[in-house]
Amino acid sequence: MSTNVPYYISALWYGEQDRWNSDQPPGTPVTLEYSFKETAGDSTITGFQPLDSEEQALIREVLSRWSEVANITFVETSSGSGEIQFARRESPGPLYPEFWGGWVEDPPWNGASSDPSNVWFRSNESYVNPEGKTITWSIPNLSSPTYDSPRDLNPQVSGGLDLAMHEIGHALGLDHPAWPLSGAESTKQYTVMGGIHPTMTTYNSKGQAIWTTYAATPQLYDIATIQYFYGANTSTRSGDDIYYWATDADFVETIWDGGGIDTIDTFNQIRGSVIDLREGHFSSIGSYTDDLTPPSPRRDARDNLAIAFGVTIENAVGGLESDKIVGNSVANILSGHDGNDEIDGGPGNDRIDGGRGRDRLHGELGSDEIYGGLGSDEIYGGLGSDELYGEPGNDRIDGGHEDDEIYGGRGRDRLNGGPGNDRIHGGSGHDVLLGDVGQDEGSESGSVLPLSDDIMFGDRGNDVMKGGYGDDLIDGGLGDDRLFGQSGADRFVLRSGNGVDFVADFKGGEDLLLLADGLTFAQLDVNRIGDEGVSKLVRIRATGELLAIVGGEENLTELDFMTVT
Repeated sequence: MSTNVPYYISALWYGEQDRWNSDQPPGTPVTLEYSFKETAGDSTITGFQPLDSEEQALIREVLSRWSEVANITFVETSSGSGEIQFARRESPGPLYPEFWGGWVEDPPWNGASSDPSNVWFRSNESYVNPEGKTITWSIPNLSSPTYDSPRDLNPQVSGGLDLAMHEIGHALGLDHPAWPLSGAESTKQYTVMGGIHPTMTTYNSKGQAIWTTYAATPQLYDIATIQYFYGANTSTRSGDDIYYWATDADFVETIWDGGGIDTIDTFNQIRGSVIDLREGHFSSIGSYTDDLTPPSPRRDARDNLAIAFGVTIENAVGGLESDKIVGNSVANILSGHDGNDEIDGGPGNDRIDGGRGRDRLHGELGSDEIYGGLGSDEIYGGLGSDELYGEPGNDRIDGGHEDDEIYGGRGRDRLNGGPGNDRIHGGSGHDVLLGDVGQDEGSESGSVLPLSDDIMFGDRGNDVMKGGYGDDLIDGGLGDDRLFGQSGADRFVLRSGNGVDFVADFKGGEDLLLLADGLTFAQLDVNRIGDEGVSKLVRIRATGELLAIVGGEENLTELDFMTVT
């Protein structure tokens, strides 16, 4: 037996060689014939019944769901032949407990040389247990499910479909989950070979369980194991697919997708969802809720959707409420839509749009493009050269590491370039722009903080702009701005008609006051304020317009000014 397979695969097989292609290496495709028995073929079998046409249709549907994920070709053949054969019979009794609706005789114990696997579904309603007590139960209903389209993975799942998927799993070589699978990992959240998971149960207003939602597909560990046996079917949904579900749908499933540019879309959901695009991780979509207390008749749909190992879903769209979206390692397009969303792009060059609401948006690794949308948002670029747009609202934006471009947009924004050579644009409103470490550039109504060679433009608004360490270029724009060069040889831009700027920490012989739009030093009067002469007034002599109040230097000379075009 191989020792390097994942634990969840070895926990779901009878044995590595107990598969139909055991004479070939694991992962080799296989063709299996199946049939529907018309006669028992054994006088010891009681209560024999062939499957009717609807039940046969359900079996074909379930076989197709297994072949969608693995390289198994199922070929229907005449009654009583083939590797897998289906029918009903009475339960043999104590060996098959009363709650079993089906069982398999002769799974592929010996691989390619195995006898046919007989998949039986119970036909009797009662039996006498070893204590002489008559046990009764309902006959399992094998009714064909209905579904809208291959891209709408929301069939009306019955217990019969779940039963058939479980028993066919046995016939293909899967066992009930064994150690080390325990807890949730041993339930149908992870494998159709397991038991019921609590999040698959719906409760009434009294907190009583009233029905169970069964898995509509082979689950995360089933897919991994069956693909280890027979190889992955990469032709399944290999185009550009959109996965969506009806509003308030009850479902449990795993997405297997063979390629293309794909999207999980919860645009129509009226409750907040969790969408996690990482392979092997779970999402919570539909009637997810933290509150199951009466009188709320809701189901806890936490972790009801998995992404199979080896699957890449590129994009996600949130719904009408507050969603949490997690990207994967490729370039994702992630949209929060309405609500106060939390979006984490993860590795990759992502495009993130928060939409309406107070959103928390994280680019993380990669060069990301992030839009806050309408609302007061928190945006973090993370590691990479990012473009970050606050848009309307009072936003807090942090570029993170490397060279970022930051636009505050309308509102009172706080913009931090972070380490790297950044460009920071405050936009309209009274903003704070912070340069941090690196050679940064900033613009539009804003304030910028320490550690960088920054270029910052305040635009409209009364802004606070702090250059930090490095040689900064600071232009307050329209409004009465407070400008701090801090360390380094800084340059402050003065223009007529832009308001009165306060240059707090001018250093003579190191910093410069740049005269723009045709201003020259000869046009100015520079007067000290008060007896101490700590601050200077810079005016245009002809009009008396006050351009700036300059602090930090006792005397200003012509050498402290430079005319720029």
